[in-house]
Amino acid sequence: PEAATDPLNHGGGFIPETQPSDTPLPSNAEATKKRAKIPTIYYASRTHSQITQVIREYRKTGYRVPMAVLASRKHYCTNRHVHGKDN
Repeated sequence: PEAATDPLNHGGGFIPETQPSDTPLPSNAEATKKRAKIPTIYYASRTHSQITQVIREYRKTGYRVPMAVLASRKHYCTNRHVHGKDN
């Protein structure tokens, strides 16, 4: 007779390990540390319609991307030579 622990006889293809793995599972602190390394993306655009398009594309992904839209050059430009000029 076959062993009762044969997973193929019980509808599964999973074969459990008979010995523990050599690599330890990461602790909660290590998993949290790995998740904390999220890249920051800065996106600059000349028009609001381009920003709207990028935001629409981000929303199509499975990720929930935290984002903030800043204002125009008139509000945030630090270059004195172009600060007050029109586009």
